Amino acid sequence: MYINILIGVIGLFFGGEVMVRGAVSLASRLKLSPMLIGLTVLALATSLPELVVSMRSVLMGLPGIAIGNAVGSNITNSLLVLGAVSALYPVLTNKETLFRDGGMLLITTCVFVVISLLIGSLGMMTGIFMLFLLGAYLRISYKHGKIEGAAEEVEELIVKSNLGVALILVLVGFGLLYFSANIFVDGAADLARSFGISEAVIGLTIVALGTSLPELVASVVAAFRKHTEMALGNVIGSNIFNILLIMGSTSIVKPYPIDAEVINRDMWVLLGATLLMGAFAYHKGKISRFEGALLLCAYVIYLVQFGI
Repeated sequence: MYINILIGVIGLFFGGEVMVRGAVSLASRLKLSPMLIGLTVLALATSLPELVVSMRSVLMGLPGIAIGNAVGSNITNSLLVLGAVSALYPVLTNKETLFRDGGMLLITTCVFVVISLLIGSLGMMTGIFMLFLLGAYLRISYKHGKIEGAAEEVEELIVKSNLGVALILVLVGFGLLYFSANIFVDGAADLARSFGISEAVIGLTIVALGTSLPELVASVVAAFRKHTEMALGNVIGSNIFNILLIMGSTSIVKPYPIDAEVINRDMWVLLGATLLMGAFAYHKGKISRFEGALLLCAYVIYLVQFGI
């Protein structure tokens, strides 16, 4: 089972990387801004591991892994990914776009928490509502983010090739993600059974860490190349996609309950992490190295409760 998890993580990592390269190359031809690429195309590409793993988990009758993966990935993105990036290089923010996109993330998170507390499950109507919100968000992002000549600003992430090669990269990346997800979920399920722990805990920790690797790599690379706004956009966009796309899609395919442990504990951690990230990002127009270190410390404290 450990081998399966390791192989799955490696496959998800490289599958996500190939998918990112292909997706960003396609987006650059549409003259999308760096912030928009981070919020939509790159966020979608780096959220694919979570989507594929969660969908596979639900179809296998393991909803705890799916819900734990989405919640845990958002906590990981907000605290670990953004904390690591900020600790390396201060993340600059644009308060206007932060208010719009960060506000959407806050609304999305609050809606998710309220649904969890009041209903305790995700069904078809909830999934349709979430996908509707995602469509509205993408429309607003596209309207405000498309500018001419912006592709050069993300040149480092663009594959120098024709349209056909970019499409092949996308397909190869998706195929690798799919097969890696199958191996990864099988290994995670076996690990949960062998240690007698809940599927949700596995989803919140090991699965969330594994599927968040693309976000971590993409954001760190963007920060090193001084595209810190893109790194922040990637985290915000990925978190929105994790809730609206992943939870929305999986609940339409197969409705499932939300683990009581997740509702009573991790939903509040998710809301707190989102608020903390937003407060740091809005303060002085940047997330400093010290604030990044605080985010990392918060993530370590969160993991301690699981005995990790």
